[in-house]
Amino acid sequence: MENAYKTLDKAAIYLEHEDSGFVIIEANAPVLQQQAAAYLTGKVSSKKILAIDLKTAPRDATHLSVIRQKASENPDVSVFLILNFHTLADRIETKEIGLVRDLNFSREPYASLNKILVFFLPSFFVDLLIRHAKDFYDYVPIKFELVSEDSGALIWQNKPTDTADEIFLGNRILFLRDMINSGELSEGKKAEKLFELAKSHGKLYQHDEAIQRYQQALVFYQKLKDRRGEALALKGIGLIHFSRSEYETAMEYLKQALSICQEIRDQVGESTILSNISLIFKARGEYDTALEYLKQSLNIAGEIGDRVSEGLSNISLIYQARGEYETALEYLKQSLSIRREIGDRAGEGATLNNIALIYRTWGKYEKGLEYLEQSLSIAKEIENRAGEAATLNNISQIYQARGDYETAMEYLKQSLSIGRELGDRAGLCITLINMGNIHWTKEEKDQAMSEWREAYQIAREIGHAQALAKLDELAKQLGGKDLTFIFPRPR
Repeated sequence: MENAYKTLDKAAIYLEHEDSGFVIIEANAPVLQQQAAAYLTGKVSSKKILAIDLKTAPRDATHLSVIRQKASENPDVSVFLILNFHTLADRIETKEIGLVRDLNFSREPYASLNKILVFFLPSFFVDLLIRHAKDFYDYVPIKFELVSEDSGALIWQNKPTDTADEIFLGNRILFLRDMINSGELSEGKKAEKLFELAKSHGKLYQHDEAIQRYQQALVFYQKLKDRRGEALALKGIGLIHFSRSEYETAMEYLKQALSICQEIRDQVGESTILSNISLIFKARGEYDTALEYLKQSLNIAGEIGDRVSEGLSNISLIYQARGEYETALEYLKQSLSIRREIGDRAGEGATLNNIALIYRTWGKYEKGLEYLEQSLSIAKEIENRAGEAATLNNISQIYQARGDYETAMEYLKQSLSIGRELGDRAGLCITLINMGNIHWTKEEKDQAMSEWREAYQIAREIGHAQALAKLDELAKQLGGKDLTFIFPRPR
């Protein structure tokens, strides 16, 4: 805590000399926020300070309304210490990202109070500010960090931008662990946070940790007789096994989850899991069975008035795999119509991508590019960087098919840059493989092998089955008996 006190002493000096404005103090644990607030209250002698714990704010209140009210009731207070701001995310539909953007929109109303507002924020929330409300983050003139050096927290300013997602998720994991281990959570809340922790590990391809946390959440849900929670945890475990291509085990867990959803008449959950199960049959090449499950999923969605365009897209993918492109295109066009009707811009972009792939397969490259350019425009409009990277990759494939390798490589380099920025290692694998393919075609074999080896290393680290299968096929085409013949495992 010694370093923390030194940091707080600096913050106290700043508060003594300023009359208004914003301050961010990065502190993960709620108890650390409380201790820091108490220390500053005692340290700053020239001004009256009031701490506001938003965790206890009324359910229907906003952060702005609470702080405005406190400022009105306490006109002699110069400094407001705002604790547990991030907890308000549970009260809004758009969660943390929505709360971050709302804070940005509230900048001028807060500034008009002519007070010093000190926001205590956990590391993951600061990460979100940097990514989704950079204007607000840059507007705050000074920030202090109370993250201990041994906490493992990642600091943006000292890390390359190619690990952006990993930084956010890593800090999110640390924050959730602190919450779980605080002893302050009810069993229900602990199950909820374990479930969130499992999802965060899964997004980082930390599959063993994800399964462990899902299992821990499952134990709590079973103890609490929370059947819906049980189904969600079982589904989470099943999807992790699916991502590892462990289809039998994935099927076991998903069928358990399906049984619970049917028992409690959770039709939304039932529809989703039927769709998940269909993906297993598709991966096995059992297309007829996959279609049966997808159609069951769509029927249920129709019964509850859920216009599920995702299911239509999945059906189209099965018809594509069977070579029935006309039928696949029909389903995609239905999906596109629904996505546009409901304003699902991200889904619209993804569907345009899939339509373009069919035209590419038919050799109608100009038509394919037309759809991809629409998709790219949407991705940029909604700041979907991952979607932008995927679309650039698909555009490159059309230019490669036309023999325009230079243009194809330019698009791949743009995709690679975004992938590194986001820390999207799964996307990086595919991009590097595609770059290697072009270099190999151009007889630039050393460069090709370098890119394939990097892709192989990443794929092994994250367990990317699709990328490993592509690389294994490449190795055999190059004369190797298996993948490790060309890409030897490190000693």
